[in-house]
Amino acid sequence: MFSGDSAPSGWAFCDGNNGTPDLRSRFVMCGDSFYDKGYSSKASGSFDEKTFFKSTTPITVSVNVMVQDTVLTESQIPSHKHIGGMSYWNSYGMNYGNASDTKTKYQISNK
Repeated sequence: MFSGDSAPSGWAFCDGNNGTPDLRSRFVMCGDSFYDKGYSSKASGSFDEKTFFKSTTPITVSVNVMVQDTVLTESQIPSHKHIGGMSYWNSYGMNYGNASDTKTKYQISNK
């Protein structure tokens, strides 16, 4: 996968020309083959609303949280929650799946 106006040597630019599918308004999803008609053996849903699920094995993550030069213990970190998923911004606020936060001025931008 690459980004830009021209394909690197040996790659095809998928703009619908020269026998390639038109993928200019598409997002690359999972590692399966998606065909020109939107079919996949691993993704489900209608043509423009694909869903992909991947089963994984849970692991324990070990992280050191440092404030200045001090590594905090778990008891020193206040109780808090993380919103799961990748957030995105739209005209009425920050969104995380089905939850939204309309009070924040921060946003994720790929510009």
